[in-house]
Amino acid sequence: MSDVFFRRLLSFFTCLFMVLALVIGCSDDDDDSSTGPGDEVEYPVLVVFKGDSTTVDLGDLPTETIEGEEVVDVIGLVDSTEVVDTINYAYRFIGSDGFCAHIKGDPDNTWEHMHNGYIVLSNMRVMFDPGFGLANRYNVTGVATPEILRKIDFVTPADSLIQYSIDDLTQVPFNAQTGVKMTDLIPAELIPDPAAYSYQLVASDGYAKTATYAQYNEAYYVIEEDQVQYADTTISGLRVRQLNQVKAITP
Repeated sequence: MSDVFFRRLLSFFTCLFMVLALVIGCSDDDDDSSTGPGDEVEYPVLVVFKGDSTTVDLGDLPTETIEGEEVVDVIGLVDSTEVVDTINYAYRFIGSDGFCAHIKGDPDNTWEHMHNGYIVLSNMRVMFDPGFGLANRYNVTGVATPEILRKIDFVTPADSLIQYSIDDLTQVPFNAQTGVKMTDLIPAELIPDPAAYSYQLVASDGYAKTATYAQYNEAYYVIEEDQVQYADTTISGLRVRQLNQVKAITP
């Protein structure tokens, strides 16, 4: 073989090597599976409130470090909405697989819990102060959809508190609007004789009115007005706005 042939062969393999190196280099550059210095990581959740949903990036909220993990306070999710009477709402954290504590029959989180809860960004797990004694199932991993739900609490004569979400109650037409019959809040298993009690309606600011059972039997919580109104229009002076809880009391 001539020297010319060897030179051409050497040139061919040199060019082939350079092309392969270039291809491999481009593949490495296109690989965005890892985050480089200065790159921002997004942590989107879909906050649901009054039938509307808003995407909130947890990465935009202030962070702190707890036990070596970067976290954000869950109360920041409420600040991103238009919630006013915060104690009148329940807070439900739903994972990407649809799981939440409410599925197991547990009440939703309260405003008190929200002051002492956070989400771990590395696994999107919501955590609450252990002093509340909440079951471990409240610590949902992979939080994707926090929901803010209008609630009303019912307090029995034995001081048992039952949380009702308006969304979970039967809604009926009321004066061209939407209402929930207030007697639907009475737990039959705990109050077998509801007519034996009067019912104190307490607003979020502490304002309270007491209705007899006959009056309470005419009462509806009107969703659009956020107010207790009555089917019997002769009942006056018992309308309560921003209802927070109902107490069954001995007359």
